[in-house]
Amino acid sequence: MQHLYKSILTKILVPLSLMLLLSSCGYGFFCHTETYEYYPYEAVILTLDEIETIERLEPQSLVQPGKLYLHHNYVLINEVKKGIHIFDNSDKSNPKNLGFISIPGNHDLLVKQAGDKTILYADNYMNLASIDISDINNITVLKSVKKVFDNYYTYTADGSVIVDYIQAKEPVKDSYRSCPGSYVVEDVVPTVTPSPSSPSADGGGASQGGSLARFATIDNYLYTIDKNSIQSFNISNPENPIVFNRVAVAFDIETLFPYKHDDGQRLYVGGERGMYIMDAQNPENLKSLGQINHMRSCDPVVVQDNLAYVTLQGSCFNESNRLEIIDVANPKEPMVLETYALQEPYGLGVDDNYLFVCDGAAGLKVYDKARSPKELTLFKQFDEVKALDIIPYDGHAIVIAKNGFFQYDYSDIDKGKMTLLSSIVIDTVDETNPPSPNPIPLW
Repeated sequence: MQHLYKSILTKILVPLSLMLLLSSCGYGFFCHTETYEYYPYEAVILTLDEIETIERLEPQSLVQPGKLYLHHNYVLINEVKKGIHIFDNSDKSNPKNLGFISIPGNHDLLVKQAGDKTILYADNYMNLASIDISDINNITVLKSVKKVFDNYYTYTADGSVIVDYIQAKEPVKDSYRSCPGSYVVEDVVPTVTPSPSSPSADGGGASQGGSLARFATIDNYLYTIDKNSIQSFNISNPENPIVFNRVAVAFDIETLFPYKHDDGQRLYVGGERGMYIMDAQNPENLKSLGQINHMRSCDPVVVQDNLAYVTLQGSCFNESNRLEIIDVANPKEPMVLETYALQEPYGLGVDDNYLFVCDGAAGLKVYDKARSPKELTLFKQFDEVKALDIIPYDGHAIVIAKNGFFQYDYSDIDKGKMTLLSSIVIDTVDETNPPSPNPIPLW
């Protein structure tokens, strides 16, 4: 019996003594302290006055070009988060930089001609601004529709707005103590919050945006994307956009492309998880027609006849990169007809028998699709142009790229010719901070 008591005491006292020993000496020799460095993220906070200061400045250099828009003889190029460059493109071989409109937090733009007035619509952080740019030397802010893009921004207690998070330039040192069976971090590295992400009618021609556009118009309605929904504005009076409606579509939608089919007007919506088709026959009341799902990716779309062309940049989410060609003859049941591998796809455009694909580091690719969507042939590749988006129109293509702004003449493309007309090259491209396909980076 005495032997049994000793055995029980040993089983109880030995572990207890070990626990007391470790506790009394702070784990003693078993613990160690490690030091590390990290670069914290700091909030960028602006007052409402700072946000809403929109002004015309002298011409600026392209640094980080974003969206582009063609309006007759003018090309407008977004400088990400800063504003819009305006070029007179009457001579396509020698575009002239007319000036810069400083619009804080700008990513997207759209232009509408209203008689002799040229109205620019642009996002201004959480607001939508309408600006008369009929005289580029004397612009007028007509209206600011407040807080229509609230989903991307956070307000502080004093009414200022957190518009971004940037990484500090200087590292911060910290340490943690590691002991057996535990891992205690004394100061946690803060979680990174994602950042919100004078033309006239003279000369005629197109008025359209690229495939990465988040703004679109049909009749007297302007559509904009606000994360998971489409907001519509009544612009029957173009100088005075009025909030009209909001239609939920899907989480993280990204691009808008209107197209008029023989059986009616549709609005094609590109999103991270699929392409969505909206019935826009009655533009004041968008209705869902159908959708097609895909891997999670960044997803612009363009349409011609009954085919939709979609690039999927899976590198946004560690997936494959490809082009999908989708039959949309029956919008309620769209079907993928064919896929083609790509390297780093962004925007794209289509004109007649040719498909233009911006493949990032792989350049601008031009495909002949005359035979069939299942038999695309690579006609030309301009690998020196790190292409992001393109607007092909009537034998003329304008291309925005990581390394600048380029224009091509493809009026004789059927004869095997496509020539560079002009280029404005960015001297230094920050490859560590490449542009995202999303207009407002989540990314």
